[in-house]
Amino acid sequence: MKYLLTVLALSSVGSILKRKKSSLPSFKNIIEVAHSIDGRVRFIIPSVCHNPEHKKTLENELLKIDGISLIRVSKITGSLLVCFDESKISTFIIFSSVVHLLNLDIDLTNVEGSLTKEAVLIKDSLNRGIYEKTNGILDLKSTVILSLFILATGTFISKKVKTTSRMTFLWWLYNSLH
Repeated sequence: MKYLLTVLALSSVGSILKRKKSSLPSFKNIIEVAHSIDGRVRFIIPSVCHNPEHKKTLENELLKIDGISLIRVSKITGSLLVCFDESKISTFIIFSSVVHLLNLDIDLTNVEGSLTKEAVLIKDSLNRGIYEKTNGILDLKSTVILSLFILATGTFISKKVKTTSRMTFLWWLYNSLH
């Protein structure tokens, strides 16, 4: 029994190591690479579910490309399976073709990263917190401007601070006001 478990464990580790990681980009809810192996790639494209024209476009246009042998589009799952000859065409060309055919490049340029969304949420939370704590007297922007004004004033009073530091605070203060 131990031998059987060891063989199963080693074979699963070996299969994991043999798998190539896809170098294709994935964009959540626009176009994602479900899997990619030699001569076969599966994309998940949610817009295929909602737009029957996308299915027709993919079936008609992708088969015209030399090297693509099979196209299967599922309107129910939004899945696109492409079988192809690797010596004639690469998976990146197929990916680019699908993006171009479905005009997904417009959606891809409007993708906002999760880090950007989180930063906006943090800024909004800080703004709301300051506003509520000061009973509507200050918000985040006015707090930053007031802080810069206090720092700039402090640098002018202090003789130890260099002139460039004073000018930097004034520049930030001036730009914050506009």
